[in-house]
Amino acid sequence: MILRFRRNGPTAKRARHTVALEPLVIASLVAAPPGLSGQTVSSVSGAVTCPNCVISMDTVMTLGGLYDEGAEAILWNSRVAVDSRGRILVTRLLLSEIFVFAATGRLLRTVGREGQGPGEYQGITHINVGPRYIHVFDGTGRTILDHDFGFVASTRLSGRVHQSFVTESGEVVWMDNLQSPASAAHPLHLLSTSGDIRSYGGDDGSVHRGYVASSVVTGAEDTLWSLDRASTRITRWNLQPEPRVAEAWNRTVEEWERHDRGTWPAPRIIDVMRDELGLWIAWNAPDPNRPPGGAVNINTEPYQTIFDGWLDLVDPSTGKTIARYHGDDGTIGFAAGSRLFIAFHETEAGVPYIHLLNPRLSRTDP
Repeated sequence: MILRFRRNGPTAKRARHTVALEPLVIASLVAAPPGLSGQTVSSVSGAVTCPNCVISMDTVMTLGGLYDEGAEAILWNSRVAVDSRGRILVTRLLLSEIFVFAATGRLLRTVGREGQGPGEYQGITHINVGPRYIHVFDGTGRTILDHDFGFVASTRLSGRVHQSFVTESGEVVWMDNLQSPASAAHPLHLLSTSGDIRSYGGDDGSVHRGYVASSVVTGAEDTLWSLDRASTRITRWNLQPEPRVAEAWNRTVEEWERHDRGTWPAPRIIDVMRDELGLWIAWNAPDPNRPPGGAVNINTEPYQTIFDGWLDLVDPSTGKTIARYHGDDGTIGFAAGSRLFIAFHETEAGVPYIHLLNPRLSRTDP
């Protein structure tokens, strides 16, 4: 098996969308990752190793506003992808329509609608793009579209996909719970364009018990990295001759550890992207200016008053942190198919915006 990886106005107050908050997995896996012996887990300091390295953000595009076309897709749970033609595809959790924007920010068209037929969706959970196809996941499975948004094929799945990585060969890779006889207790799944699913990572003879901690993944030639959303652990997988855990690093990140992970809001890994500089790990942590305790309502409070956004650049060979970025706006991850970091901001009037940012690494004089 050969896997080839690519690389990812008016003052009137707008009514907020009221949505059900996704269940947060507060506890991470206690045991070592499947197939990983205790001797191969290393403890690594999450302190920045390059004090002169600075992550800066260049704004590429801002979407949102009271009366902008497509504004109904802009929310803290927006799903964003960039296709091979540079168009920005935006929806939000459980919406059944995709808004297609030009690189200038102009709305070009919408794709999809509620339904069960070809090109129809039962609440979209994720979008990703590959060299040949656009992959749309909803409550029933995966739909493949060509880059003219024509329907190609669909595959039913026994679980929902909220984040994935697409290889050069077009296979979709993700980690999560998948309730099927061949996949139970195997957290890593590969879905081919023909709809075949192969699952890895479980011990032989193991029985699925409860929830497999939701994770995010990214990859390179013959290698995959996964991160459990509720911890700072990085796991590296070798993909040849078949996917298998190689090693893991338990990172101790002081900015993460200072928060109570047993209550909400809690720190949480949001997304990961790999490029020639390393692993870019996007995560949120509670806003330090927020008074401790008290109820939190994500549907009525500005997102940036609940969370701050963080971005770590990590050496994929050692797990050590090269540089770290901290922003006042929370993040919703990376735009799939690109290296664009997404910050989310709401005005005091409740008007939401997403900012597509290009992370840049530079060095200052010592």
